[in-house]
Amino acid sequence: MTENYCGKSCTESTKNERLAKDAPILGKWLWLLFWLIVPNAVVALITTDAVAVQYPDLYFIGQILSAVLSAAYGFILLQMTQQDFQYKTAGILCLVASAVGAVIFLFSGTSEPPAWTLVISIPSAIISLVGEYNEFMAHSAVVNDIDRELALKWEQLWKWNIKCYAVLIASIVAMVILPLVGLLLLIAGGIGVIVVSIKKLVYVYRTAKRFREYSAAA
Repeated sequence: MTENYCGKSCTESTKNERLAKDAPILGKWLWLLFWLIVPNAVVALITTDAVAVQYPDLYFIGQILSAVLSAAYGFILLQMTQQDFQYKTAGILCLVASAVGAVIFLFSGTSEPPAWTLVISIPSAIISLVGEYNEFMAHSAVVNDIDRELALKWEQLWKWNIKCYAVLIASIVAMVILPLVGLLLLIAGGIGVIVVSIKKLVYVYRTAKRFREYSAAA
């Protein structure tokens, strides 16, 4: 359950003072996060295997942009550490995952990645997932005092996110036993991840908007 990010000992006046101080900061950085998610979605389209085969130069550019945008995303999360400590964890893990992704790309380019990269790609995926958890919970915590409903939606979105990844993992196992079932699970999980990504974009926008509105009113 989401807790007031001021802590349990916060009085109403203390809470309002902290919100008045933090709202402009959160509004600014969350707004920048929103505008980073948009190009990230475009970059994801040009870093697929199909693009790597047909347009290797475009794929190369996409990988560089992906690393830069991911690092920028982690940097912005770190700027909100004073507002919620989970932003720090999310930012650090985002930067680590970005660095690992860059290393894998440097050693593979547009060709098949070496077998050893699997050893670090699996932990990297776990790191990214833990980072996302901390980011979602931080968003939920900071917005809780001005929009309880939106805070709960952030928590719910994380639950849907982890369920989608569970379906994707199940699809890999099912592929070995029942290929058709595995394929259906893969499609369902992939669609679920896309839906979660769209909802995340909407929620970041709404969270930034709430803080910008609060700051303007204050």
